[in-house]
Order: sequence, then C-alpha cells, then structure tokens
Amino acid sequence: MGFLLGAFGKLSAGRRKREIQSQLMNVQRRLRRASKDIAKMDKDLSRAEQNAKNQVTQAVSAARQQAVQQAAQAAGITVGANGLPVFNNDTAAMSTYNAAYAQATANLDSYKSNYETAISNYYENIRESQLEPLKQEEELLQTEKETLESQLQVAEQDYEACKQMEKDGAKNMKPEYTAGG
Repeated sequence: MGFLLGAFGKLSAGRRKREIQSQLMNVQRRLRRASKDIAKMDKDLSRAEQNAKNQVTQAVSAARQQAVQQAAQAAGITVGANGLPVFNNDTAAMSTYNAAYAQATANLDSYKSNYETAISNYYENIRESQLEPLKQEEELLQTEKETLESQLQVAEQDYEACKQMEKDGAKNMKPEYTAGG
C-alpha cells in the first residue's frame, strides 16, 4: 500500500513541481522585463531632463553675451572684438555698465534657477505618473516570485518524501528469502 501511495504521490508532486517551475520561469521573465523597462525609462527621463537643463544653460549663456552688449549700450561705451567692454578710464561709464550688467546677471540667474526647478518638477511628475506603476508591478512580481520559490521548496520536499515512501514500500513488498532450515 505504501508503494502505491508513494508512486502516486511522487507523480502528483512531480507534476505540481513542474507547474510551479513553469510559473516561476514566467514570473522571472516578466520581472526581468519590468526591471529592464524601469531602467530604460529612468535613463531616458534623466537624459531628457539633462538635455532640457543644458538648453536652459545655453540660452542663459547667450543671454549673458547680450547682457554685455546691452549694458555697454546703456553705459555709452563700446564693446571690443573679444566681446568685452572698453572703458577708457571712464569711471562713470564703468559704474553704469557694472550696475546694468549686475542687474541683468541677477535676472538671468533667477530665470535659470526658476526654469531648472520647473524642469525638475516636470520630470518628477512624469516619473511619478509613469515610473511608479512599473515599480509597483516589479514589487508585485518580486513578491510572487518569492511565493513561488517557497512553494517550489515545499513541492520538492513532497516529491522527495513520496519518492522515499515508494522506495520503502517497494522494500516491504520484496519477499524475504531465508536460507536453510
């Protein structure tokens, strides 16, 4: 009787073990894909955010060059070929230029700071709306993977126990021969 129970149990536990292994492979494949998608999306968003900030930096740099020109015009001085103002020892013009340039620079710095903050907030909102669902899916898949791994361990133990039961039942069915007598 133990032989038949062991044999049937071994078949049943083996089938269950293979089913769990199949489910586990499917979950692992989906988990790898989700992790890959998260990494790719995060990389793409970071790259786009950095590109937007670089464009702001370039625009501010160009605006600084224009600020030199405008401050020089306001002070009534000329700008040399190198892009720098020529003062000719005129302290009043230098003072006017410095004040205009300082104001323009402060405005540009404020603009740059505000714009970079807006860019960061924009991309953070995108991350929250598009990346968080993927991360939640990844967490669910990880939990499912761990559950399946523990089920697989139980199924393997059942398989081994049934295998041992079948082996022990086969020993009991074997006739014992005694010599002599």
